[in-house]
Amino acid sequence: MKTPFRKKFPSELKYPIKRIIQDYKNGLSLPQIHEKYGISMSNAYQFLIGANVMRNPSEAGLLMSGSVEWHKLTNIGKSKTRLISIPSFLLRDCGFNPSKQLQGKWHLANGCLILEIREKEE
Repeated sequence: MKTPFRKKFPSELKYPIKRIIQDYKNGLSLPQIHEKYGISMSNAYQFLIGANVMRNPSEAGLLMSGSVEWHKLTNIGKSKTRLISIPSFLLRDCGFNPSKQLQGKWHLANGCLILEIREKEE
């Protein structure tokens, strides 16, 4: 089946996507691909999903668990408040439509912050 044309993202032009996909097919894990190519695991995940070669759904859980890849918590202005960005593909993977208005609520459990997300009630 022919793949429909789509615009390439800058990150796709920067990384050897075909080699990344081949290495993954040959047995490298997402963390190993991250180390070898310097690509973020979330970008590698997107390329592998796009190529329909994800062999282990639990590897996607590595991204959501935060246990493998850490993200910067950006300061808002001069305050000590931090901003966190959630990629739209993670929202979709969790069953949300990123185009809709979403609400979040933080919970503290066993020393961990847990973000509960839901669609905004009208």
